[in-house]
Amino acid sequence: MKIQKLTLALFLFLSVWLASCANQERHPADRERKITRLSLRNTTPKYVEDRRILALISSQPGTIYDEKKVDQDSRALYESGLVDDVKFSAKFEGQSVHLIATVVTRRGFGPVLFRLNANTKYSEITLWKQISRSHADRILRAVDRQLDPVTEKPIVYKDESLVSDLLPAVCIELENFYKRQGFKNARVRAESWNGGSPTIDDFHFTIEENAPET
Repeated sequence: MKIQKLTLALFLFLSVWLASCANQERHPADRERKITRLSLRNTTPKYVEDRRILALISSQPGTIYDEKKVDQDSRALYESGLVDDVKFSAKFEGQSVHLIATVVTRRGFGPVLFRLNANTKYSEITLWKQISRSHADRILRAVDRQLDPVTEKPIVYKDESLVSDLLPAVCIELENFYKRQGFKNARVRAESWNGGSPTIDDFHFTIEENAPET
């Protein structure tokens, strides 16, 4: 009789404990963790502008973190044809979530080198075609890097005069193209993606169709 009572007590204890665990897993606070930050990381040269990738991700800051929704975002990126690979990871800090999208962007006609400020006239492909072949070939060699099979780090083609000579020459080519089209105040400058001085590892061209007169 005592054994039966002990068995019943143990059964009731386990039932209550399991129910408590289940309730914890289903607690609304766990289901409603909010995304407070979204980061985009490129593991290879950037062939697609961040804004185009981010526009396809519905799991934005301010929304509730949902794994199914993140899976849908992955499919949307694959189906867009802009990426060859994408991986989402999440860092949880209490009820806040830092969502990270790591992507391998797909190379199209050429690398994404143009940031268009107040530029609506010409596409990136049209602008890319205005760069002379010799200059374009050097740019492609600089940005189209392979991963070292041992270290898995990018192999950078070191073109020592790329920043000092080539980038200013390309700016002149692009400005001349715009001026031929009637944009007399067009201005093109080479800079890094964060707006600083360009380097061989980080550069693009910022274009203003109608820059203020100086």
